[in-house]
Amino acid sequence: WKLSSAETYSRMRLKLVPNHHFDPHLEASALRDNLGEVPLTPTEEASLPLAVTKEAKVSTPPEELQEDQLGEDELAELETPMEAAELDEQREKLVLSAECQLVTVVAVVPGLLEVTTQNVYFYDGSTERVETEEGIGYDFRRPLAQLREVH
Repeated sequence: WKLSSAETYSRMRLKLVPNHHFDPHLEASALRDNLGEVPLTPTEEASLPLAVTKEAKVSTPPEELQEDQLGEDELAELETPMEAAELDEQREKLVLSAECQLVTVVAVVPGLLEVTTQNVYFYDGSTERVETEEGIGYDFRRPLAQLREVH
C-alpha cells in the first residue's frame, strides 16, 4: 500500500491505494537468509519467452477487415447524435434565480444570484457602485467546479 497522490483543498492526502509496482525483494531476502535461489512464481513460469511473443503474428483475411469498417453514411449517422449531445453540454441552462444579499467583510450588497448548469453569477443591484479588487461593483461569475462550500 502507498499514500494516494490525490489531495483535498487543504492539501491533505486521505487515502491509501494499492501499490501495483511493489517489489517484495524475494531474491535479496533469500540471499540474506541463506536459502539460495527463490523458485519462480507460477505466473513467471507460465509466461512465454520474449522471442516467441515477438514471432507471433495475427493474420486476418481482407474480407473480414472490410466488413468491420463503417461506411461514410454510417459514420454520419453516428456523428449527428454525438454533436447534438455536445451542444447540449456546452449550453448553460438557468437552474435558480433569486434576489439576495452578498455579505462581505465590509459591506452587505443587494443583488441577483443566478445558478446555471456550469456557473454561479451575482449581479450587483446596489445604487452606489463601489470599486473592488475585481473592478467596479460586486458582479462576479464563478465556475461550479471552483465552489467548495455554500452558506
